[in-house]
Amino acid sequence: MITPAPTPRRGRPVDERARAERRARILAAARRRFLASGFHAASTADISREAGVSVANLYQYFPSKEDLVLAMVEEDLQSDLAFFAELFEGADFLASVEAALAALAHAGRERRALGLRAEIFAEALRNPRVHEALAASQERLVAALSERVSDARARGEIALADGLEARDVGVLLFALADGVYSAGGLDLLDGATSARRTRHLLARALAADG
Repeated sequence: MITPAPTPRRGRPVDERARAERRARILAAARRRFLASGFHAASTADISREAGVSVANLYQYFPSKEDLVLAMVEEDLQSDLAFFAELFEGADFLASVEAALAALAHAGRERRALGLRAEIFAEALRNPRVHEALAASQERLVAALSERVSDARARGEIALADGLEARDVGVLLFALADGVYSAGGLDLLDGATSARRTRHLLARALAADG
């Protein structure tokens, strides 16, 4: 007679909300520690202590500090995509560009965010995996901005000169946004004034009413 295998006992069901909250807490703690001590000086013990979890628990979510940085890149990407999607929703293109640049100049004044961004970029120069993730993140932002340019062109709000593609303008907008964020953080420009002047320049360049 064949004895049936015992029915496996079920463990405690996974609480996905608790896992998500713990993951977010670890990531937030890592951001604080990387900013305070730098990427290489901050240890996993420091991060786990800051997050209120054990080192073993931290490794369940992020096997290495590199994985923490990659998660930050993805988290920042989703935040940036949501930021641009909200600003370009229901408003004319050039007004949205002006609002975005003004908001980014103001956001750049948050020195903590700017400092952590510098840490991530520095790590990307040393670490091919982080570099690849950051480049892919920036490409997705360029693609999102290029799509907004195409939409504005289809609505007749802007016109592109012969040989100029929507992606060309998307790359320019990305570079402007990136520069304004950094320059705002270093007090190199007045956000509202610079955003307004940039709008007028784009209006002339894209043959739209300013």
